[in-house]
Amino acid sequence: MGVNYYAIRPLSKEEEENVIKSVKSKDYNTAKQILDKKTNPIHIGKASHGWKFLFDTNNEKYYELNKESINNFINSGVILQDESGEIITPTEFWVIVDELKNGKDNNTYYSTNLSLVDQAYTLLDERIPYQFKKYNPHYYEFYSDGLRFSTNIDFC
Repeated sequence: MGVNYYAIRPLSKEEEENVIKSVKSKDYNTAKQILDKKTNPIHIGKASHGWKFLFDTNNEKYYELNKESINNFINSGVILQDESGEIITPTEFWVIVDELKNGKDNNTYYSTNLSLVDQAYTLLDERIPYQFKKYNPHYYEFYSDGLRFSTNIDFC
C-alpha cells in the first residue's frame, strides 16, 4: 500500500475576484471553469513502503523531469498534500523521497523473475509515449536526475 502526493494550486487574487464577479453575475460556468482549473489536484507521485518514490511525469506540463524543476514547482505556492488531505511542506516532501531512495524499483523487482516477465514488459515498453523514449524506460519506469518516474500517465 502506498500514499499518493498531490499539489493544489491556490487561486490568485485576480482569479478570486473573477470567481466572485462570475458568481455575483450568475455566470456559474465561468466560475466553475476557473475553480476546476485551479483546484484539480496535480499528482506528484507515490510513496510505497520498500520502494523508491515514483514520480508522475504529468506529461512535463508542470515541471521538467529533474529535481530542480520539481522543487521549483512545489515551492511556487502550491499546497502539497497526501491523499488523506494532510498538508506537508516541500521540505517534508523531500524527506519522504529521500527516505525511500534505497527502495526497490521495477527493474530490481522483476530481475528475479524469469524471461516471461521480461518478454511481456518488452512488448508493453513499446507502447511508452514517445517523449519518454529518450530516458530508455524499462518496466514502465525510467530515471532522470536520479529520480524514478513512471511512464504511465495518471497512475495512482
